[in-house]
Amino acid sequence: MIISNTFQNIQSFFIFDEILVVFIQRASYGDFDTFCILQIIVFRKMKKSCKIIVGLSGGVDSAVTAGLLIRQGWEVHGVFLCLVKGSLQEQHAHDAKKIAEHFNIPFDTMDISGHFEKTVLKPFIREYLNGRTPNPCILCNPLVKFHALLKEADKKGANKIATGHYVRVLYNDKTRRWQLRRGGDRTRDQSYFLARLPRLQLSSFLAPLGEFSKQDVHKLAKEMNLDFLIPKPSSQEICFIRSSYREFLQSRLEVKKHLKPGDIVDKKGQVLGTHKGLAFYTIGQREGLGISFKHPLYVIKIDSKKNQLVVGASEDRYSSHLFARDLSWIAFEKLTEPIRAEAQIRYRKKASPALVMPKAGDEIVEVRFDEPQLSITPGQSCVFYEKDTVLGIGTIL
Repeated sequence: MIISNTFQNIQSFFIFDEILVVFIQRASYGDFDTFCILQIIVFRKMKKSCKIIVGLSGGVDSAVTAGLLIRQGWEVHGVFLCLVKGSLQEQHAHDAKKIAEHFNIPFDTMDISGHFEKTVLKPFIREYLNGRTPNPCILCNPLVKFHALLKEADKKGANKIATGHYVRVLYNDKTRRWQLRRGGDRTRDQSYFLARLPRLQLSSFLAPLGEFSKQDVHKLAKEMNLDFLIPKPSSQEICFIRSSYREFLQSRLEVKKHLKPGDIVDKKGQVLGTHKGLAFYTIGQREGLGISFKHPLYVIKIDSKKNQLVVGASEDRYSSHLFARDLSWIAFEKLTEPIRAEAQIRYRKKASPALVMPKAGDEIVEVRFDEPQLSITPGQSCVFYEKDTVLGIGTIL
């Protein structure tokens, strides 16, 4: 298990508590059992309200989150958020209720499918129709999920919410701002998906799994008699899509009305074939083009104005810069001068060193990478980091 330097901050906060300092020192060397004890002590000392709303998805991560908070003395209320209608969501809701019954905690299901349709699904479809590849989860977390959980917390008289995300949330005394950091286990880190959380949501958010690995969570699940959840597969990257995004788009009436075949062209504009509709393609795609050529061809540009798909060779997929809009900063109010940062252009992509420069009064940034990046995709999110700390986020133009 990876233990971060955040224990130094905790140690200074409770510097006169000699017993706690010993626990912190032991936990900082990776003692898993000690870390669990430390969590209980710290949370019991720091919390002002003992009531917390936990988002239960029906999976092992949120279940262990609830279990840890119960151990720490919180009065836990479980909530399942119903985003879409269908048998898959019904199964998840059933599993979430089963978890609540296992822990003997209050449980509610919130049907927010209408809000989800308007706030996430329709923009998701619109972006694909306009030739861009969106990140629905990044939009959903602040505008739908966390919004709903905080609303329920206010209703229940709780001042904190928690989820099973692998991230860390800390308060920086020097800057007097809340920080979002990568999870201690880089292979499970989900800070990319939470980078649009506003500071108000961060200040009310606990992430008990932030220092844990998946193996740690499975160990805790067994201790909590949650073995029945361990074989359950991990949640899908896009929760409302059961198979492929193309099948999902084909099932939507508004997509069928607006899909139009068009030309597939090379960089010089020479027509090489016909596409089935821009929504079915994304930057870097090779399969499904239906073109025989002397070398492999890849989508390098989607031109919605001309309804054209531009293809090129493998080397044409690389670029050293991008522009991003819809900026949201966590580490500071606004970007006023160029900074060095690590920029991550996809969830599964490693962040890369870059120069980030404000343009148009901080409404847009230009990002110049030290090394060319593969398949920079309009509509995707670019998250900016300083080591493990999220600085902010923008949408790639």
